[in-house]
Amino acid sequence: MILGDPFLREFESQERLLGADHPDSLISRGYLVEVCRENGELARAESMAIETLALSESVEKMEDHRQWLIQTLVRVYTEQGKVSEAEDASRELV
Repeated sequence: MILGDPFLREFESQERLLGADHPDSLISRGYLVEVCRENGELARAESMAIETLALSESVEKMEDHRQWLIQTLVRVYTEQGKVSEAEDASRELV
């Protein structure tokens, strides 16, 4: 659905230029996760959120973004009916 969006193409270019673990790339990935969630692409949102959280673990000064992304992942799990996963993710919130 969003594969043809100009935003996604711009993100892919940015990620190639800056690298997948650059803070700007990670923030853009987070926005894509939210777009997928809002469009009902929950499986895609879930996998992108998990991948983005893993990439952001080693990046300094990303804690606020990680917390926001975890909250988004909790919503994705909840919307999928994955209650135990949502509870587990919630425990990571500060």
